[in-house]
Amino acid sequence: MDARFDRIEARLDHMEHQFNRLQGKMEVILKAIIGLGDLPEDETE
Repeated sequence: MDARFDRIEARLDHMEHQFNRLQGKMEVILKAIIGLGDLPEDETE
């Protein structure tokens, strides 16, 4: 039973890693689409 839980936990860790990578890629794409990277920095200081 413990081995089964270990396999499930390993698969969940892998899925979390894949989700994080996908989320990062989506953030890059979204920034490119809406141009967030092109906004001027705050120079009020």
